[in-house]
Amino acid sequence: MHSDFLNPLVEHNRIIFDIMAALSLGLSILFMAVTNTEHPPAAGTALGLIIHGFDWNLVLFVLLSALLMSLIRMVLRPRLTNLL
Repeated sequence: MHSDFLNPLVEHNRIIFDIMAALSLGLSILFMAVTNTEHPPAAGTALGLIIHGFDWNLVLFVLLSALLMSLIRMVLRPRLTNLL
């Protein structure tokens, strides 16, 4: 499931897989904190990509889902209430 480059590393050493998972989660949280765009499901998506393995179908699903949610927000924007 993992990339061809990392497959030999992860196959024989579980600690490398755990480090990759921790780094992906930590870096995604750091990037969101720096850009002030904290969103916990996004951190879970990064972790899911590491656990499941990189797959273009999964990346396409995430991007299309984000696009669909953005379009729905744009259409419903006049009816949305600012809760802050």
